[in-house]
Amino acid sequence: MQVRGWDFLRANKRPLIFLFLLTKFMFILFCVLSLKTLDSINRFDWDATRRIDSEPSALNRTPNHPLMLIYNRIPRSGGTTLKSLLTELGHIRGFIHRSSKELDYRQLTYEEEKMFVHDLMSEKKLFFFPFSFDRTIYYINFTRFRVYRPAYINFLRDPAARAASLFYSQQMSNQLLADPDSRVMLKDSVQDVFGECVLHGLPECKFQDGQSYETAVAYFCGSDPECLILNSRAALQRAKRVLETEYSVVGILELMKESLKVMEAYVPKYLTGILALYKHQDVTEKVKKSLPHPEPSLRALKVLKRQFRSDYELYEFALQRLMLQLKSVQGNSTLK
Repeated sequence: MQVRGWDFLRANKRPLIFLFLLTKFMFILFCVLSLKTLDSINRFDWDATRRIDSEPSALNRTPNHPLMLIYNRIPRSGGTTLKSLLTELGHIRGFIHRSSKELDYRQLTYEEEKMFVHDLMSEKKLFFFPFSFDRTIYYINFTRFRVYRPAYINFLRDPAARAASLFYSQQMSNQLLADPDSRVMLKDSVQDVFGECVLHGLPECKFQDGQSYETAVAYFCGSDPECLILNSRAALQRAKRVLETEYSVVGILELMKESLKVMEAYVPKYLTGILALYKHQDVTEKVKKSLPHPEPSLRALKVLKRQFRSDYELYEFALQRLMLQLKSVQGNSTLK
């Protein structure tokens, strides 16, 4: 039988070679067409985006088996608290949490994004346990690099409150450089320095449409230069679409307990028990605000709401989505 088999192969050598080459050609053609399709999807049409508005929903966008959890934290928006919770929860639930020490480099090029994804996936392979990661960085589309998307989470803060916090944090840094003993003086100040700065239109508190600034929109829109243009309609629409379709949960800092309740229901593999841990640790006392400061005046708040129109619209969008998700959690014992 074995000899007859070899005879068959010799007799049909040419047809078999032809069949092999044809199969190989079809496979290569399929790969090329697939790559072209993915590339066309990943090329973002900014003009079309301006005409498309997203609607918030309670749909669970968490992948069925997420390879990792990504928290691309926004400065002055509860990052210290959530990092503390993720680290402690990892010890309890048996997953590895790593927090990047890179704080300033957030806008990556295509090649840098590719390297970032490659390095993160390589690091994930080192662990046999679930893996979570946080870094101050703009949104990255993992599927653009032929990698399954992770479970994304984040937190948003009232834009005016975040702007004030950033202002006082920078003021403190500047004063400490000039006079290490100035910390007490600024910390105990009750003057609305930021509000006055906004009302007088000083350079560090003046935000103009069309100029490039880092706002919360960029953390969902991505690293494209358009994403940093203040009040760009296209950037806002893209951020809303990404928030709705790519993020499992985007919490609201002013609604921490409600946000954590939704997070543990929508991302149970990683976040089950995070609300109880938050209550037990009393993180609001354990992780205190480093620099208490007065709230902006009503006049200043009115100016800030006009200057940060896109951020406020994104904030309201995330709030509506969170409330829909919370309603779904309260109305269902399990989430699919």
